[in-house]
Amino acid sequence: MAGTDAAEMKYSAMEIYFNGYTITVDMSSGVLTACRYEVVGNSTTLWQISNPFIGATPFATNLCTAILLIQLLFLLFHRFPRFFSELITGLLMGPMMFGANALFSEYTHPTKQSGATETLTNLGVIYYMFLVGLQMDLTTIRRISKGAWGNALLGILFPLLMGVGTYHLLPGKNPITNPLGAWFWSIALTVTSFPDLARILSDLKLLRTEVGQMAISSAFVSDIASWSFLVVTIAISNGKSHAYILPTLVFILFCWFVLRPVLSQVIEKGSSNGGNYSDVYIYSILTGVVVCGFITDACGSHSMIGAFMFGLIIPDGELGRRIMEKLEDFVPGIMLPAFFVLTGTRCNLLDMFYNINHFAVLGILVLACLAKIASGFLVAMYYGMPAREGVALGVLMNTKGVMALIILNVGRDMKAVDNQTFAIMVMAILLMTILVKPIPHWACKTTKQFRRYKLRTLQESKPNTELRILACIHTTRNLSGIINLLELSNATEKSPICVFAACLVDLSGRTNAMVIVHDDNRNSSGPNYPATRGKIGGRPNHQHFGEL
Repeated sequence: MAGTDAAEMKYSAMEIYFNGYTITVDMSSGVLTACRYEVVGNSTTLWQISNPFIGATPFATNLCTAILLIQLLFLLFHRFPRFFSELITGLLMGPMMFGANALFSEYTHPTKQSGATETLTNLGVIYYMFLVGLQMDLTTIRRISKGAWGNALLGILFPLLMGVGTYHLLPGKNPITNPLGAWFWSIALTVTSFPDLARILSDLKLLRTEVGQMAISSAFVSDIASWSFLVVTIAISNGKSHAYILPTLVFILFCWFVLRPVLSQVIEKGSSNGGNYSDVYIYSILTGVVVCGFITDACGSHSMIGAFMFGLIIPDGELGRRIMEKLEDFVPGIMLPAFFVLTGTRCNLLDMFYNINHFAVLGILVLACLAKIASGFLVAMYYGMPAREGVALGVLMNTKGVMALIILNVGRDMKAVDNQTFAIMVMAILLMTILVKPIPHWACKTTKQFRRYKLRTLQESKPNTELRILACIHTTRNLSGIINLLELSNATEKSPICVFAACLVDLSGRTNAMVIVHDDNRNSSGPNYPATRGKIGGRPNHQHFGEL
């Protein structure tokens, strides 16, 4: 009997030694485990190792290569969003292109260096999500228009249904037997990257248009809903019951109702000396990002949820602006390239066609891209917007960015998303990114709204009418020069001038969220809008010389 048990144990598992790894295959369950044995010591000098480039160097080489490729591709494809260059860089360094070369892989991202890459990736994702939360202001939800709410709700419902339907079309995929895979797939389709969309609208000069205002407001609501779905999905996937979401929910409520007021009071006390915060405040907040990430990870959720929530509760003001200045270049420029490299190494586009027809894959990609476009088009038609603007609105809502890739990587880490679904969704995100700038630029390109301004010249002005002048003032030191220029206009009672003075200030804090509630006919208030600094003196003929 003992001999029989020994024989069963002998053949129930098989061990293979390959390239310093011990690979154990459980024959009964089919589970494969790979363990690497490495002697860690201090003998890492140039004379004590066989190849000085096989050590810590591949990690630095990998990161530098990714950063240089991103910058080079962005120079070549500057008409596309920067995210396009970042995603292409990841795919180029993956198994499809450079990663297929054994020499390149050995000197850039060997397997034993994957731990360092994933560590930097996770840290970059945490601080990126902190910046995303820092740019959002939940109080603006109350000012979002009904049209934007309708577009956001349809933009959530359509992709969710389309995601479940297209997931069912994949071979061996069933939303009933694998609901988590369908959920991650659908959430990746639902999310609209709020920071990336704000940047794209600014580049296209569409922030002040009806399409731009509706798109940015809808993206704000869509992001909040998508992250709510993601929190629930991660909590459920980590536990065996729905009760596993309770610790994360308690932490979120604690942050909003307890930690947020405390932070506001502490930061307000620090602003008593003219807003000159010491570095202790900044370092404490940056440490708090990691602490909140650790807490949500311990609660059974993901560390990025805690970082996002911590950024959301930071009060708006000078301190938030200083943190943004310190991180907005370092995190996307240095830390996130490692994330794109990791995504590229996980993605082999040939996996898309595994056990499925090429035309079926093409159909799934088209349906995935059409979900948001259809919802935006229907909302535009309902509110009487032109058809071209409806298409532009839908395409803008397809702005995915880093957030969609984060969702896919989380799903893959939890084994809810396999290689095939991962590759198909990455390809769909790439297609959406390619279209997100050209189509809105074509659809909203019109000179009709600018034609009237061509007639507003001195030559076309009527006689004996006031001359309207817009004077932009940055500081009080500009006043004397502006007044001298106005005096040179030689204004008289018969030929007066009307001066509008605009005080220019640098926006601080949640600048992306501010465009949601911008209204020409509403007086704005708050820390980002300057109060009247004092009356500006003028001459009798300078009639409306005040501050806008």
